[in-house]
Amino acid sequence: NYLNYIQLRDFSISRVNMNATGDDHVSFTAMYIECSPSGNHLLVQTDKDRIIVMRTHTNIQSKNLYGTVNNELSQPRATWHPSGKYIYGTSQNNIIFTWDVLTEEVKYRLYGHTGYPRDLSYHPTKEVLFTCSYDKTLRIWGVDKENNE
Repeated sequence: NYLNYIQLRDFSISRVNMNATGDDHVSFTAMYIECSPSGNHLLVQTDKDRIIVMRTHTNIQSKNLYGTVNNELSQPRATWHPSGKYIYGTSQNNIIFTWDVLTEEVKYRLYGHTGYPRDLSYHPTKEVLFTCSYDKTLRIWGVDKENNE
């Protein structure tokens, strides 16, 4: 369970253990990784119903987000809101989860897909989340500014 940072100038490698205890026990597999808008954190989507938010270039787990249903056969995806305040993640039960990064709480569950969500992306300048699914649909989720939802 290591992140390998590779310097492209000289191809030197530094390794960061993703286990909170620092041991070499493999209890999860990193399935997807994405850098935060600020560049200070990484989200690591795992096969064990968890997203780990880590400080870049350290072994510090800032947050652990739970709620999704994923296993070693899934292909989970997650993405940051451009503000860095929220993370959106896919789940095998066809739900898109929204976490408040600060509190680690599930803020919203987005229902609508009838098949496993395959990917998602948040528009960089508009309040819109795009998702696509094995149900052969693309959904565009907008934010209700008046209700802040």
